[in-house]
Amino acid sequence: MQRFFALKFPDRKLEISNNRKNGTPIFLSCVLGESPMSRYVHAVNQPAEITEPPALRVTVDRILYQPEVDTPPDRPHCFVYFISIHNGTEVPVTIKGRKWVVTNERGEVTVVEGGGVVGEYPTIEPQEKFSYNSYHLLDTRSAVAEGSYLGVDSLGRRVLTRIPPFKMSVPGEEKEISFGGK
Repeated sequence: MQRFFALKFPDRKLEISNNRKNGTPIFLSCVLGESPMSRYVHAVNQPAEITEPPALRVTVDRILYQPEVDTPPDRPHCFVYFISIHNGTEVPVTIKGRKWVVTNERGEVTVVEGGGVVGEYPTIEPQEKFSYNSYHLLDTRSAVAEGSYLGVDSLGRRVLTRIPPFKMSVPGEEKEISFGGK
């Protein structure tokens, strides 16, 4: 069974439709704004338990602004981030998916989900970590990114760990960004 995992959007409307006739899945919808991509809808099956082990954690190790990178004109600002997923649990954990929520300086939210991490489905042994880097391309000079990783441990339990919020700003242009009620 697959279950939708999400961060809370305290200032946004969350809708849940429970239509379970003939095995029809529940639909979860989050209204994120007024743009054409503003309604994010995801089908979910009845709840599968997902735990959030405190010993499975994420650190944002470094963020770099890369002005020299060739980017599309509509998203000219490239920020490279370095992340580590630390497995302090007693069992191996395989990362199966990720979800990013990026809020730009205009308050617009972009949600990105996908399988694995940078094209891999890493298994992280107990007391080890998986480190990687990737990037966000922005259409504004600053934004805040946060998210989560969904995985399964060697005992078959579904696990989630959150990516802590981090700010990306063009150097010398720090702006306050309001996101997620924080």
